[in-house]
Amino acid sequence: MRVHEILHDKGDEVVIIDPAASLRSAVTMMSHRRIGALVASADGNRLDGLLRESEVLAALAAHAMRIEDLRVGDVMIRSPEVCGPDAHIKAVMNRMTRTRCRHMPVVQGRRICGLISVGDIVKYRMDEMEKENLILREAYIATH
Repeated sequence: MRVHEILHDKGDEVVIIDPAASLRSAVTMMSHRRIGALVASADGNRLDGLLRESEVLAALAAHAMRIEDLRVGDVMIRSPEVCGPDAHIKAVMNRMTRTRCRHMPVVQGRRICGLISVGDIVKYRMDEMEKENLILREAYIATH
């Protein structure tokens, strides 16, 4: 199975923020949408970086007194782990586990195609296991 199958099921909407936006506006957006990461893009199409909860917390710890002055571009990851839409889900899952990243932008070239999370992969795997279980159960019932 490939990443584009997850995007097909969940949708390819990506919440994008301009790197010049205030960190406060990013936190508000993340909170209101109940998400843990924002894709940073100045033109809304090209991946410039990724802002995760962990970068926000690190910025608060390091710059609490001047948090109002910080911009998304000041704290975002400029070269996040990425995958393509044709990447195998198992390979992406292994990379996410190895690099301890919970969100991964999906890109073709530098164009943003989507964003997947560990939660998306877990949901996909649970659905897959449920289907396999149902098939095995039906096969067992048919033979007995």
